[in-house]
Amino acid sequence: MKESYFSRFTIEMKEEDSLHVSQPGVEASACVEEVLEEVYIKEQLAKITDSDLKEELRGYGAWEDLEDRQENEMRIIWIAGGGIREEMEGS
Repeated sequence: MKESYFSRFTIEMKEEDSLHVSQPGVEASACVEEVLEEVYIKEQLAKITDSDLKEELRGYGAWEDLEDRQENEMRIIWIAGGGIREEMEGS
């Protein structure tokens, strides 16, 4: 498992899942949706409050509407996967 650290929480992901959601040049939505079905991901996301998730995403400044929990979960998993990929490639 690899970790992606945020200000309010940490997301742990299997290496292959982080690579799956962060493939360069590939539309990520379907890949993220697949990873969101993983029990270990669902368990982690269930522990994150709506307000913490919104505040974390607000810090990225890329989205105006942060009211949809499902969309926010997709966004944070995409960000986490990308961060883990960058860390692995930089090692």
